[in-house]
Amino acid sequence: MVNSVAKKLEKEFIEIINLPKDDISWSSVSLSEVLERDNRLEASTFNIDRTHSIQLLENSKYDLVLLGTKEIGFKDCFYGPRAKRNYLTNIDSTSIGFLGSSEMLDIYPNPVKFVSHDNSMVDSLSLTEGTILISRSGTIGNVTFVGQTLSKFLVSEHAIRLVMNEFPGFVYTYLKTDVAQNLLHAEKFGSVILEIEPDALKNMLIPNAPALIKKKIHDLIMDSYANRDESNRLIDEATKIMIEELELPPIDDLK
Repeated sequence: MVNSVAKKLEKEFIEIINLPKDDISWSSVSLSEVLERDNRLEASTFNIDRTHSIQLLENSKYDLVLLGTKEIGFKDCFYGPRAKRNYLTNIDSTSIGFLGSSEMLDIYPNPVKFVSHDNSMVDSLSLTEGTILISRSGTIGNVTFVGQTLSKFLVSEHAIRLVMNEFPGFVYTYLKTDVAQNLLHAEKFGSVILEIEPDALKNMLIPNAPALIKKKIHDLIMDSYANRDESNRLIDEATKIMIEELELPPIDDLK
């Protein structure tokens, strides 16, 4: 009798709640950690992925240092200023292509926006070879390396520019790892559009590998981007030959 009444009550009064399918991430933090991170107590700042990444780094065979310190120093870490963009409607050979933080990731960038070579923002948004670019808003943490191809364009202020003293290829490779990405994402802030600041890189832990290893990784990245530049040059050359031989109008005229 009791069992039947209990079952009846269960059917009538107990509401079944569907819990989220995603696992709940949790982590404990000390007061000192909160104070060290500018009194920030957002969940993303102390997420489990960040904690796990730091544990992996602490188990590294190499000492850990902060990016930008003496051992792995950089010349500059910044993003360009926000400015009014006066895009051109008539494009000529002196026009400069303007790339966003997603377009900069393309192997063969094909800008759809151009500015005049004497535009006031050219100096502040131009690129030099060897610079590391990191997307800082919207999709955070996408990383690319400025070779000969990218150095011809301007990139928006939505990309942080990291100019290393030496071995930028080593730092670029590290920033693309899951460990570094977790550390970057722990620094994001914002209520509507999430973003990071250059300080996210200045405070980042990085293994201080021997110079021989840094150089080897750096050289491999430099070779990789040199091959990419050569590939793009051959694409341009092949396109030019095809247009000339088939007597086609220039591609820009077909757009």
